[in-house]
Amino acid sequence: MREAVTGTRLTIYGTRQEIDHAKLWLVGLSLTEVGSTDRLLIQQCIDEHKLKASILYGGNQVQSYNKVMADMKKLLQNGTKSLTDYLYTFLLDSPKISRA
Repeated sequence: MREAVTGTRLTIYGTRQEIDHAKLWLVGLSLTEVGSTDRLLIQQCIDEHKLKASILYGGNQVQSYNKVMADMKKLLQNGTKSLTDYLYTFLLDSPKISRA
């Protein structure tokens, strides 16, 4: 299921229960329309309230900091066998850094 949050650049994907739970917390955020600031606020909300729904801001997914860090630690300890789909998606969606 997918639902856009009226008046924001947010789109939420998940089950009806996951979407309702996420909306409950996301609607109260003071978003500034500054992408980097808003993404950090959303990321903190995801971790603080353990949101399960996939949350997109301006079309790009916002990932849980805690989940990414836990998956990275497992990856560093156990090698590529422990690469999760969540971490793989995070790494693929990350902006490319060019070295000039």
